[in-house]
Amino acid sequence: MPSTVLTSRARAAVIAAACIGLGLATACAPSNDGSGGDSGAADSGQSQDVSQFVTAVQAAQKGPESFAGPTDKPVTVPKDIKVAIIPCGVAIGGCNTPAEAVKGIVKTLGWKPTIYDGQSNARTQNNMILNAVSNRADVIATVSIDSKLVQQGLEAAKKAGIPVISMNNGTGSPNPKPQLEPGQIDFDLDVAPDYGANGRMQADWVIADSKGTAVVQPVITSEYLSNTVTYNAFVAEMKKCAACKVLKPVNFTTDEIASGALGTRTVSTLQQHANATYVYTGFDAAAAAEVNAIRQAGLGAKVKLVSAVGDPINRQFIREGDIQGATVIEIPSLYGYATVDQMIRTVQKQPAVEPANEGAITVLLTKDNMIGNNDQWKLPFDVAAEYHKLWGTK
Repeated sequence: MPSTVLTSRARAAVIAAACIGLGLATACAPSNDGSGGDSGAADSGQSQDVSQFVTAVQAAQKGPESFAGPTDKPVTVPKDIKVAIIPCGVAIGGCNTPAEAVKGIVKTLGWKPTIYDGQSNARTQNNMILNAVSNRADVIATVSIDSKLVQQGLEAAKKAGIPVISMNNGTGSPNPKPQLEPGQIDFDLDVAPDYGANGRMQADWVIADSKGTAVVQPVITSEYLSNTVTYNAFVAEMKKCAACKVLKPVNFTTDEIASGALGTRTVSTLQQHANATYVYTGFDAAAAAEVNAIRQAGLGAKVKLVSAVGDPINRQFIREGDIQGATVIEIPSLYGYATVDQMIRTVQKQPAVEPANEGAITVLLTKDNMIGNNDQWKLPFDVAAEYHKLWGTK
């Protein structure tokens, strides 16, 4: 359904709602890999040839052009499967949207899905896994839940022989494997975007948009591995820009979004670093709070912002040229079908498809390829038909 242009009052309401929802969270984005200081060249005011980055941005804006999932690995769909789906919190769009996508797909197979609300709390998320085990689920899918924080639940699932598949953790191929302590249990697999590619997309846009002169102020958290992978890739890609500079990151926690502390700290940092021309933020709910604060401080003409997720209000910011210039979006149907395909194989003890995300990619969204605030990216192929053909179902 096409979106409508938001008024200033409506925009403020949406930001408040998003922040209140995320204020309930105890976890929501990256840790720094030690890139604690400034990186890149000093601000020389000289630009470089950025044609390669412009080309990369144009490619990232196109999205998938053909089906990249498995076509030569047919699998039979088992019947009467009980699926427990546990998003980190149903109030958080980045967690609930993938959960709802999986729920809708498994219902077409005649399976019985149940959503358990993780409530953005590790203890609750662990309890939801235990509840799913007690309710005799055949397979469990989590969204953006850290395996290290739900060990009791994972141990119970393993003992009961119930596979647990995660989404959007950034621990499954093509992302790096997680570093676990001896004896810790990980998910059976993780279906997630290539977060390194996301970070490179963001950096390529900054370099191209600034014509190779960007000074970036990162604002990050240390709460999600997926954002760690993305940020590290962003920094590495920015180093290809000779005259660009990435300043020392500012760290925040997600509860600072609703309290207003994030916006205040971002503005204060920009006032201290008068040479900053771009802000990097890991996810759009945080970016929304920052955009609002930057605008109110009168710094809107000074900086541009890049983020990820593609929340409706952030798309509106980009459309209107309101500080935020780009975001990276997932395509729920691609990741949803890849997750369900992996479920089908896992519950029947068949080998998983590699990479774990089955070739699903993301899209760099700017004003040049903007879609409706609530619309999904339109695919040039029928992903549902491709998978149902693979499964031998209608």
